[in-house]
Amino acid sequence: LREMTYGKENGGKDDDHEAAALSARKAQKLQNEHGEKWSMMLVQDDRKDSKEAARFSFLRFPHPRHGKSVTFLHANKTVLEVRRAARPDFASWFVGDYCQQNGDIVFATKIDPLFLAIPILEKARNKTSEHAGRFCDKEQIFSSWMDQSPIVDCMALAACDGMDLQVVCDVQDVGGDPFYRLSDDKVIRWARCKVSAVVAHKHPDFDANAWKDRSVTPAKVESVEDKIKNLAQQDAVRCERDKMMLGVSLVCDYLSDFWAAALLETYNLKPQHLEPPKASTTPGDEQYKTHTTGSRPREDADASGPAKKAKVATQCKADKIGASTKGLQNLSSFFKPKPKA
Repeated sequence: LREMTYGKENGGKDDDHEAAALSARKAQKLQNEHGEKWSMMLVQDDRKDSKEAARFSFLRFPHPRHGKSVTFLHANKTVLEVRRAARPDFASWFVGDYCQQNGDIVFATKIDPLFLAIPILEKARNKTSEHAGRFCDKEQIFSSWMDQSPIVDCMALAACDGMDLQVVCDVQDVGGDPFYRLSDDKVIRWARCKVSAVVAHKHPDFDANAWKDRSVTPAKVESVEDKIKNLAQQDAVRCERDKMMLGVSLVCDYLSDFWAAALLETYNLKPQHLEPPKASTTPGDEQYKTHTTGSRPREDADASGPAKKAKVATQCKADKIGASTKGLQNLSSFFKPKPKA
């Protein structure tokens, strides 16, 4: 993507043509090597120098939320989360002068590597009910994850920018070398800072640190003005909770159930708040049908006994009334003027 836009950033037509030709040649090379089994990927690139060589490699790690192995992108000492976007049935991409029939697109965006390190630190700590856990050096911590990910990926993660273990760990200095042990209190404080950052990005005027989940208790005897004031307060509390849940739910998407529950507890929230609301029944549903819209098929199928006999008797009476009126004149025919002789 940077190669395709670099010429436009510098405003040169020759650079535009050169970048487009280079992208087309690369696309044609991918086509020859992999056929249609390659996709477009947009990578969040924070390089200050656009001409600096980019180094990309894929890593496999268990997702910190559900523990299943997923793919991450390692780019210039940063970790990026890889997500495939939904696309319509018919889509394609133009890469320079080449048309790629596969219309898939993949996004790679930065993720704090500490989210991936917390499960590794948990395992290395080896906490029990009798012991708070052990201190380990950085190499020992990440090498203990070899049964889950390749050692090369573990060491690449350990060397990433932002892998400041002291943020979530207690530190002991032994012979000039730091040893780390995961701290529950530090993890929760760090997660709350993440929540505050998310909420501040979306709602700059909202103070997530000072927020507390409070409820409005209505008075026993209320006037109309008190009821209106109480409803306004309830709406304000609900609006504040929704703002907080935006940040809490996003951070909990990258935490295990244990850490997510601990984070929710600090905000006086419950795991039920993270569940999507249940679909409510609308008056158009089957159970709300009235006599004006007809009976439900199940009622007709299940009708039996006295109800069925009454229905049959009513139908027979209607048939008799219809049969007895055959050959009779309409009542309005008696009031028509007689024809002149």
